[in-house]
Amino acid sequence: MTNTPEEDKGLAHSLGEFFGHVIKGIKTDPSQVAKRVRTEEEPRETPQGTVIVRRTIIEEVRIEPRQNANDVNEKPRAD
Repeated sequence: MTNTPEEDKGLAHSLGEFFGHVIKGIKTDPSQVAKRVRTEEEPRETPQGTVIVRRTIIEEVRIEPRQNANDVNEKPRAD
């Protein structure tokens, strides 16, 4: 049985990888736009021959800055 690279990782390597992800999360600026691009290709048979259908999906997450930090805790006033 052959080992895959995932199985060859030692404890020290796994811990280093884990803390690397945590540190990257701490250092990353949350106000930046998160963007993920995914491309899918699907071959389809037609009478003229094989055609490749390609889909590109772009997902964005934008976090707008708050106007005031107290806005979240304030309740609407009934006048």
